[in-house]
Amino acid sequence: MTPWKEGVLRPLELPGDPKRMSNAVAAANAANKFVTEKPVAEKTIAELEAELATALEALRELEARAALPAELKPLLKLAPPAGGSVHVSLRHREKGRQIRRSFLANSFHSRSCGAWLVYEGPLEEKDGDEKEIESSGRPLEDLVRALALAEAEPHLSFVSIKWFRDTYLPKCGFAWALDSDLPRRTLMEATTKGMVITAKVANPKTPAFPVATIKLNRSHGEVDRILGSR
Repeated sequence: MTPWKEGVLRPLELPGDPKRMSNAVAAANAANKFVTEKPVAEKTIAELEAELATALEALRELEARAALPAELKPLLKLAPPAGGSVHVSLRHREKGRQIRRSFLANSFHSRSCGAWLVYEGPLEEKDGDEKEIESSGRPLEDLVRALALAEAEPHLSFVSIKWFRDTYLPKCGFAWALDSDLPRRTLMEATTKGMVITAKVANPKTPAFPVATIKLNRSHGEVDRILGSR
């Protein structure tokens, strides 16, 4: 039998029936190959930051469903406020420099790096400013009409995706907007069809974290039809 050497993976050799031994050796060698080969794809720092933000935003929903373990409840202190959002920035601890977002996620090391959290609260609504809109019964059309109203708000210089989806749509009185996933899917449909345009704009409060925004593509025929039928 081949002697064992530290740090070296060697083919498995078993005594006994040659055919059984051959099958076992093939399986073991395949396992050795799987362990030693580098994964085909790894997450980037940007993807890791997005996953961390999503996890923090999910804490309140888990708590509301009584699905958050007691040991994790202190993390609610890190959850963004209702209707708000959190931005995660992974940085080098010593100088506070942002780790390049195109780098692989394993560039983050807990001993030499840190996570910066910046919170955005929901935009304040004026008293009596509930936006009751009669639903058409078609979420996509409702979304277009609601976004047109949001864009007309004099105190808004842009419309944040998260605020519009999680705060503004429910305040419009649409029953479907209270669904846990339908607003996200409807917004994705509108974006995919080119009816809604997404962009990032500078955030004067936190320049390091641009805001993801949306606006209507008013040159789109379907958008023109919906707004023209109001």
